Amino acid sequence: MKIVFALPLVGLALFCVYGFLASAEASDPSEQFRWRSGYTVLGLLSLLGALALLFGKRNSDSDR
Repeated sequence: MKIVFALPLVGLALFCVYGFLASAEASDPSEQFRWRSGYTVLGLLSLLGALALLFGKRNSDSDR
């Protein structure tokens, strides 16, 4: 059941990789920095959340 919740988080992290790369098209360097930092924070948080769901130590009886 944990994988059902982790897959959207992995998808969001992949979207953030795409957004990070696409933010290079912004003309203003300060605008690039804002977009890239936003995509970085969101992508890392979603990736860490997915890893915590998949490899975390907490288990319930329904996950076995």
